[in-house]
Amino acid sequence: MTSDSEGGSPYGSIGDSVEKQSAGQGGAGATSGGVGSGTSTPYSSGTSDAPYKSTPNSIYEKIGNDNTVASRAFYDNHGNQFCRQDFNTDGHYDRATHQECGSNHQHNYGYNDKGQKNYEGAEPMPDGYNDKPSVNKNNALSQ
Repeated sequence: MTSDSEGGSPYGSIGDSVEKQSAGQGGAGATSGGVGSGTSTPYSSGTSDAPYKSTPNSIYEKIGNDNTVASRAFYDNHGNQFCRQDFNTDGHYDRATHQECGSNHQHNYGYNDKGQKNYEGAEPMPDGYNDKPSVNKNNALSQ
């Protein structure tokens, strides 16, 4: 998984900018958010599980009934999901990495040159992430 120098989002700070997408991408109840200029990261959210493939270099957030993020997925330049963060779950043990993953953890995926998944592992959530939506209901960046 690639990440910025501070160990955060693989696309830099999501607060830098978010690009508007057409509604409906990312499953039932999907919304799109966006403000800003310059470099942007496509963003969408909804109540459905994150799709395995989506807009290249984008982020999808599954929003729970309590308006917090249940999961957040990051997509690579081919539109493959390479990381999914899960929040407020029962947690589990990951046999691939031999780690106990707490209620907040992330799943990492790797792909070969043909786009086929060839790695899957889970680990505790890195510092700097939380279950607050990246874009609020008014399509403004959350603080």
